[in-house]
Amino acid sequence: MISEMKRKLFNDPSGIVSILEDYNFCHIKVNEKEIRFARDYDGGPNIVIRLTNNDALMVVDYPRALRCDLIAYLIKTKGCTFKEVISKMRIVTGITDTYKPVQTREIFGGIYKNIHKRTTPHIETYPDSLLNQYLPYGNQMFLDDGISLETQRKFNICFNGQENCVIIPIYDPMGNLMGCKARVNQKDAGRGKYYYDVPCLMSQTLYGFSVNYEHLCENDIFVFESEKSVMLSYTYGYKNCVALGSDSVSDTQAKLLSSLCPKRIILMLDYGLDLGITKRNLDLIQRVCAGRNLDLWYWDWEYNEWMSDKDSPVDRGKDCFRRVVTSELVKYEVRLEDR
Repeated sequence: MISEMKRKLFNDPSGIVSILEDYNFCHIKVNEKEIRFARDYDGGPNIVIRLTNNDALMVVDYPRALRCDLIAYLIKTKGCTFKEVISKMRIVTGITDTYKPVQTREIFGGIYKNIHKRTTPHIETYPDSLLNQYLPYGNQMFLDDGISLETQRKFNICFNGQENCVIIPIYDPMGNLMGCKARVNQKDAGRGKYYYDVPCLMSQTLYGFSVNYEHLCENDIFVFESEKSVMLSYTYGYKNCVALGSDSVSDTQAKLLSSLCPKRIILMLDYGLDLGITKRNLDLIQRVCAGRNLDLWYWDWEYNEWMSDKDSPVDRGKDCFRRVVTSELVKYEVRLEDR
């Protein structure tokens, strides 16, 4: 839906102007090629949004040497949240949860489009007040694992006192609450330590997508399996991270990664996982995003001599993760038949 909103704004620049005015930018000038504007009344119009070949709505702020999309730019320069910007864009574009793109004439009577409609899952979302049933506290177990209380607050970690479990809220790509994963509050809880207190379709989102959005756009993106890895990375200062919730990339997740205009997509799946699975995931990303020239990388854990099976590359501390990033990443060469 973010792509739809961007596309609508790109095709009607008056909507972009309306958003810039609402956020008190000044000296807004529009021509056929670009929109120029200033941060304040005293500044010059040195910030540019091109109106050609720019459906990602990239903003270039020359004085600050800053380049990112309009959403990330507003978050970074105006101190607003991802959800606040999305809400503003929804109002301006008229795109809501029930929005449907204008239908075009399809080949074969649209039979393939109808198949797609029947198989596209519905994402259930909930008001943030759903979290009121839990205690708004961080927990010692995550703290012992290296996830700071500040990070736990950032990701809205809660606690279910009745069930004695940590609650990890899951958000959809628009920043809406879509489920809650529970982690049994016991260090050695065995295989059943994770379950969904509020079920959701994790394959339809990326954990950390909305929370870390301004750090993901036009940046390297580290893609982990678990939510905890994203929170550990955040604590280490690496905020350009998301998680799949499994060891498999879905079509939707591949499209979300591509939508961020990444410098590199780097799969950081757990130690010991068959590297064939990692490579199949990279093939899927390339296939789903065939129109993009993506730079795909992965962690080759075979270079690593100190981790154990199922370790995430962030589990052994910040210094070890830095070593992984600097010496154990491999560029993936997509097979010619997949191009």
